Amino acid sequence: MIMMLAISPSIRSKKADEDLKLRARATECMGCVAVAVGKDIFRPCLNQVFALADENLTLDYFSLSEATFRLYTSLAQCLGEEFCKVLPKVHQYAVKCLESMDGVEIRHQGGDMSAFHQEDVHDEDDMLRQMQYSIRSGAVDEKAAAIQSMQSFAEFCGRGYLPFIKPTLDICKEMLEYPHEFVRHGVAAVLHEMIKLAHKTFPNPQNSNKMQKSAMAIVMATLPHILEMINVETDKQCCAEAVDAVKTSIESFGVSILETAGKPLLENLETMMKEKAPCQTYHDEEQDAKDETDHDEVLIDHVTDLLSTIAKATGPRFEPLFVRFIPHLLKFNAPNRSAPDRLMAVGTIGDIADHMKGSIKKYLPKLFPFIIKALADSEPEVRRNAAYTVGILVVHGGETAAPFYKASIESLKKLQHIPAESKDNEFFHACADNATSAIGKIMQQKKEILTQPQVISWFMGGLPLKNDQEEAKTVYSVMATLLRQHTAIMKDHMAHALFVCGRVFATEGVRDNIKQGLIPVAKSLSGALGSNAGAAVQGLSAEEKDRLLKVLKSK
Repeated sequence: MIMMLAISPSIRSKKADEDLKLRARATECMGCVAVAVGKDIFRPCLNQVFALADENLTLDYFSLSEATFRLYTSLAQCLGEEFCKVLPKVHQYAVKCLESMDGVEIRHQGGDMSAFHQEDVHDEDDMLRQMQYSIRSGAVDEKAAAIQSMQSFAEFCGRGYLPFIKPTLDICKEMLEYPHEFVRHGVAAVLHEMIKLAHKTFPNPQNSNKMQKSAMAIVMATLPHILEMINVETDKQCCAEAVDAVKTSIESFGVSILETAGKPLLENLETMMKEKAPCQTYHDEEQDAKDETDHDEVLIDHVTDLLSTIAKATGPRFEPLFVRFIPHLLKFNAPNRSAPDRLMAVGTIGDIADHMKGSIKKYLPKLFPFIIKALADSEPEVRRNAAYTVGILVVHGGETAAPFYKASIESLKKLQHIPAESKDNEFFHACADNATSAIGKIMQQKKEILTQPQVISWFMGGLPLKNDQEEAKTVYSVMATLLRQHTAIMKDHMAHALFVCGRVFATEGVRDNIKQGLIPVAKSLSGALGSNAGAAVQGLSAEEKDRLLKVLKSK
């Protein structure tokens, strides 16, 4: 019905606004149908659909042109590389749309352009602040759809899009300062897609950070535009997309990107960490008030994710950058900062420390007090990240971390207690799991602590894990070590340990190799407990008991 409505001569002959709006809706719906039914079923309609699309763009109607570019986006997704047959034509349609100034009027705040006095303008930014843009919403939507279609072409046409990279980058360069952020966000997404295309088409050789020449050419042509956008962009979402593009390039191609981007990237990163980038300062009062609550979600999280990605790519060599960026990171844990800010700061320190490994040791005297303080934060998510970070610092800190073990354990044990009113709150359970794991990591590092009865009681009291099964490898390894090497001390905990094994065997989130490692532990415990084994597992469900029984009977 939609197809017949869109391509029927009766509706195509009518040019009134209401008819064109109906035609626009039918055009966009055709794209949705194509994606839904797939190319094999939709292929017989393609010639008529492309003819309709060509005609749509001659009618000079914003919403109809917008719908046509959305149709092209859907058809690229539906057809994949088969869409390359029409790429020369439709890509040019998109370029022509983006180059058009239809619907845009530029004027001075006090009147027309003649009101400008160049001698009173201190710089280009000052001139921009004196200008106002009047943009018809239809023109913005049309251009946004056109630039989004380019992203779709690059994503689904793969290698077939390579001949169009240069004209795509040329138009992106022109559109970097387009007056409306909807269009600029599309530009950032296209630039990001160019990086993905380079990786998909010319990936690094296996186990190598050396880029292929073709990939290097694409990235070298794209990165300057991305860095320029980060440097000048006044909208946070656009800037965040550009930051993500840099992150993708490093994840895809490794440290060679850092050598390519170099100083400009690090300077932009530091400016954003200082919250001094144009998109963090160039707002009206209403936007500033809004940003007090949302800026960390819109931009800073992306920036710190990029920082962690750089740390992962460089490992211990990240140390000079750690020295440079840690003061900016620590400020986000100030009492006046929002909970998401504090959450981000603590978690990022943990991630970076994990990648730096032993090179983090010399900074522990500064970091541990900060993290231990965060263990008492008012927000459970922050406390969870702090517990995770304590575990990381302990693992990589060695003896340098030893002076902080006692204070850490004292704070961590408090996180294992979950108030009755929060027993259904997953963040409290995740926090308790991370605290138990951190205590376990301290026990692994220090034999004297491993055998302390009180510490063992706190550790065993946190088992089994209820939420964060990523910590299973650590905690159940420690439990097995205690049972194997310190049987006398663990005598009072054997019944609970068998209960823990029964729960773990039935927990889907625990990896199979960890469960396999606990099988001999469970059998040994069952033998040691004898007739008391039944009482030990009374708290298990019927399903968990059956699973445990099968394990105990297995050979």
